[in-house]
Amino acid sequence: MTQFTPRTFQINDHVIGFYYGRGLTGFSGYEHITDNWVNKGAWDLGIANYVVYSGDSALVFDTSTSPECGLWLRNFLNRQLKIKHITIALSHWHLDHIAGLSAFRDCQIFALDSTAALIEQNREAIENGNLWGPPGIPTVMPTHTFSNDLDVKIGDITIQLRHYQIHSRDGLAMFILADQAMYPGDMLEDTLSYIVEPGDIPAHLSELSRLQQSASDRIFPSHGSLARLADGGYNSSLIAAAIEYNQNMLRQAQCANFTDMTIEDMLPQALKTGAIAIWENYRSVHRENLSRVYEYWYNRKIP
Repeated sequence: MTQFTPRTFQINDHVIGFYYGRGLTGFSGYEHITDNWVNKGAWDLGIANYVVYSGDSALVFDTSTSPECGLWLRNFLNRQLKIKHITIALSHWHLDHIAGLSAFRDCQIFALDSTAALIEQNREAIENGNLWGPPGIPTVMPTHTFSNDLDVKIGDITIQLRHYQIHSRDGLAMFILADQAMYPGDMLEDTLSYIVEPGDIPAHLSELSRLQQSASDRIFPSHGSLARLADGGYNSSLIAAAIEYNQNMLRQAQCANFTDMTIEDMLPQALKTGAIAIWENYRSVHRENLSRVYEYWYNRKIP
């Protein structure tokens, strides 16, 4: 039986966040499964998703880490916010962002074409728990797909959904220009993002530079510190930190001691300025990144 209560944090009068993990919100319900991805890939790092609402309508940006989390969120929206009309938007196809979709089967679900394709391509492994390991989760396909950018209205609030190839080839960021706020999913993280597509680091760096031009200085990533998210979010230095990490990982991939390098080696400037802080559970993420980057780049020409 799950025993969690997410931390809710009000960003303004039309955006609310829901946070799980970092020992703040009880048990996910999957602790009995050794190395389950819900804890290892999300709760241990801390994870948030966001809802934009106006009147009786809402857009849910990602559906959290389990069917139970999705159901909790659906009930909260119905009972606490009196929401009757729900639209879903997915930041990308990774399991900790789509696992709650089963609670929203009757809703419009917006996603990039590539997100839908990746869910469909991996459907059997997702449902059987063979993709990232257990638990398996039910897959629910997007109902509306688009190729690059889309604007959505919730009441009188304009939400921009914009494609960036960062972290995952199907990365989608949410912008609310009236708030000067950006919700980048896993494109940005505190402490650092998983590098799951090491061969695409050069593309990610180019896209991170494009993201810097967004001029958003209130940034609410999916993974980070609850205290910072609840206190107005991060600023553009979080983008600079992601660039620093990816640049250093790529530049040093062929060094003899590369797989022994630490977070501190890769992010000295971001740590010095306080753009990020080390959450210890990210050390295992960093070790996995080192392994993937080395395996891909150790005998290739580095751009």
